[in-house]
Amino acid sequence: MNRGRLITLFLLALLIVGVASPAYATGPMPPEETVDESAQTGSAEPTEPYEIDLSFGTQSPWTKKLPLIVKIKPNVDSTRTEVALDAPLGLGYKKNFNDYFAVKEGQVYEKTITLYPENPGTYTVTVNVVDWGYSTNRSSSQNFKITFGEDLVTEPKTANYDNMNILRYIINLSLLVLLGVAAFFGGKRLLKFLKQWLQPPQ
Repeated sequence: MNRGRLITLFLLALLIVGVASPAYATGPMPPEETVDESAQTGSAEPTEPYEIDLSFGTQSPWTKKLPLIVKIKPNVDSTRTEVALDAPLGLGYKKNFNDYFAVKEGQVYEKTITLYPENPGTYTVTVNVVDWGYSTNRSSSQNFKITFGEDLVTEPKTANYDNMNILRYIINLSLLVLLGVAAFFGGKRLLKFLKQWLQPPQ
């Protein structure tokens, strides 16, 4: 066999090996073996363990505190559910309920968190509802933005805030009138007592 024929056979062998090599193979990869959890359990678990609805109550014109109403509809049963707030500096809050509570799937639960602004500005707040399970933790989150003006009143104002503010002025004015009347009559009685006390004996 001459040298030219050997070279041709060698190049042909290289070409065959190169085409068969995985580095040059084309087409879709073979599918990996997967486990269909919904087929095993009979039903697929909901994407979100909780449905969250947020709303605000009327801001207090006296303290500027703002009720945040959190409505929760669980898609799972949980013996240890927590509602946690992620709020930036300048916005304080207080939960008006226990840290952990049990929920049943499909029922609606309402919790109130009191927000109190410390500085004016716009704040982005995250509400997290967490199921602290034994084997895994599941959670749902919802964000909202809220703006407080220089007077720490929300922009826009909450429903009935103006009416509550008018009521505050009426109450404050009534207290001033009552204090004025009490001071007037109290002063007269005090003046009469002092006159009698200072009067020299006869």
